[in-house]
Amino acid sequence: MKIMSVGLFYRGLLGKEIDLRYYGISPKGVRAMCMALANNHTVQQLDLTGNFLQDKDACYHLGQMLGDRNALQSLVLSGCRIGPTGVPPLVVYLSRQRPMQQLDLSKNDIKDLGVSYLAQAIASGAIIKQLNLSYNDLSSDSALMLAKAFGFNDCVSHLDLSWNNFTGARGPIALCRRLGHSTSLVKLDLSWTGLHLTTELRILLGAPNLKILILSNNRLTSVAAGIIAKYMHLARRLRVLDLSSNPFMPADAMLILDKMRLKQVRVRELMMDNIVVSKEFYDEMQEILALRFRKYTKITHGTVLRNYSIQLHDLRTITIKRLAYTAKENKKSKVNMMDFIMEYQKTQNSVEPGEFVKLLSSMNMQLDHDTANELMHVFPGPKNENGSKTINLGAVVEYIYRLYPDKLPPPDSSPSASPPKSPPKPKSPKGKKKKSKKGN
Repeated sequence: MKIMSVGLFYRGLLGKEIDLRYYGISPKGVRAMCMALANNHTVQQLDLTGNFLQDKDACYHLGQMLGDRNALQSLVLSGCRIGPTGVPPLVVYLSRQRPMQQLDLSKNDIKDLGVSYLAQAIASGAIIKQLNLSYNDLSSDSALMLAKAFGFNDCVSHLDLSWNNFTGARGPIALCRRLGHSTSLVKLDLSWTGLHLTTELRILLGAPNLKILILSNNRLTSVAAGIIAKYMHLARRLRVLDLSSNPFMPADAMLILDKMRLKQVRVRELMMDNIVVSKEFYDEMQEILALRFRKYTKITHGTVLRNYSIQLHDLRTITIKRLAYTAKENKKSKVNMMDFIMEYQKTQNSVEPGEFVKLLSSMNMQLDHDTANELMHVFPGPKNENGSKTINLGAVVEYIYRLYPDKLPPPDSSPSASPPKSPPKPKSPKGKKKKSKKGN
């Protein structure tokens, strides 16, 4: 065929897996590989992710290979751009005699037309246990076609339909009702599909072997939350329930959480990320996780309301500390700015900001106008004769004493400031005492 063989593929023919992701394989190369795998009895998985196989010939040769008797059980074609027309030749030979463990057709833009061919193959007996159809721009019609196909052939155990457009009600309702009676379904991913389900969730939770259910980033409402909470105990084997990023209220999240107290609820991972919850929810969650049978349970949630207190910083404290730092940096002046303000306040109780800056500058103390204006705002004084705003120096000094008690003036120990002593008691004269003795 005059085609250079891929060394990685050539070496992988003796192993169980061949990984050729993003390898740039051409349709002609796919033909050569399929011919080599036609009678191979060791390779079980072929990963061709990111190789552009939009040519029909590539899908045709892959389909022919799936019809041959080989050991291949898993085919990953994610992002191969096969489109709707590439699906028919790919699935034409799938049957009950040729079961597939995994078929990944994600990110191939197969649309509803491609799903119609796939659904027809499943209804005719094709067995695909793990089917990935995410990122394919599917509508509710695709969900309806798959529901009908699974009604004839209950074969799928892992179904990924995420990142599609299931905004219509008919298809998702039919699909959930069908999958709710499936005895094969183990994992279902319906995230990012725009689902708006209510009573159908009760049937879906009743799937006997369902272990993982992902319903995140949809449009489930409070009604859906109530139904999920009411019938969670029916999912006897459900271990993971992802309800993240749905428009639930805090009360809805609390309702679902309360059911985790029941031993009949077997869920071990309850994910409600990006769902706002109350403080009571958080306290309840801690109590539930402390239960003996919830030792290995994991619960996630979004923002907790009313679980915080806003602490506002006092601007007076910030301004005085800024003033103290400025005073510390003024090394040219022999007088400390804080001490000067406390002394100046004894003669002047208020001063304009500009005048205050000039006064300090004359004493070789630098104070910027922003700090002076901030002092005026947080310690406002009375307006002067010109109507200008002033700084209340008395309030400034009082707050300095509050922050820095060591700057309080020492008690005045001068004699004039000491309290007057009480006058001594008058003593009786000695002569009078002698006379009284003589009289006795």
